[in-house]
Amino acid sequence: MERISLRSATSDDVGAIQECLVAAYADAKRDIDDLPDVAGGISDDIKERQVLIAEDA
Repeated sequence: MERISLRSATSDDVGAIQECLVAAYADAKRDIDDLPDVAGGISDDIKERQVLIAEDA
């Protein structure tokens, strides 16, 4: 069984989080014309909220 560790996101993670979200919502983006920008505002979210990153341990 793989082990996963959690850590707080930093500004260095913004690009990777955006890439992950864009990939995750790619199918929905093609099918839903008015889908909001799911990858926007990540930098602000990291500053203002608790954002966690799951990584292989």
